[in-house]
Amino acid sequence: MTNGRINPANVPDIALRDGHSIPQVGLGVLRIDDEGLARTLGVCNFMPADLKRLHEETGAWPAVNQIELHPTWQQREVVAFCKEHGIAVEAYSPMARGADLNAGDGTIEKIAAAHEVSPAQVILRWHIENGTIIIPKSVHAARQKENLDLFGFELTAEEHAAIDALDGPTRAGHDPLTFTYA
Repeated sequence: MTNGRINPANVPDIALRDGHSIPQVGLGVLRIDDEGLARTLGVCNFMPADLKRLHEETGAWPAVNQIELHPTWQQREVVAFCKEHGIAVEAYSPMARGADLNAGDGTIEKIAAAHEVSPAQVILRWHIENGTIIIPKSVHAARQKENLDLFGFELTAEEHAAIDALDGPTRAGHDPLTFTYA
């Protein structure tokens, strides 16, 4: 890196799973940066090996890694790696497309009732307390307002442990290692 930026002269050609290469992506980001349209690099669905390879080849860690992350798919290894390297984690599908609202035989619902909030608020609060960036999706104004009202309660250590225990082997979305983006 030169002055905190990727030096394109030192970037070898690395093929990514989707057919693009690190130079194509990195040089595109540099062009956008040079035009003043962006200041940092963000990636999506990068696993620790991908992040290591990006760093080894460019000298840069991304500022953010957007991954599928919710109570029933916690990706602890990826999250820990990102935290260790100062990479912010952003959760897409933070409620597993709604499937986690009823997770764990009512675990989320019980916690919500204890705080007099919705199950969605419990899950979003869990993300916030874990340091995860969340951008919940809703087309309903009432739910959008509810999604913003997350700071009037805190989860207890026991409630965190109960939500953490919901982690499982099933994604809500596609597997980035096998999904075809074409």
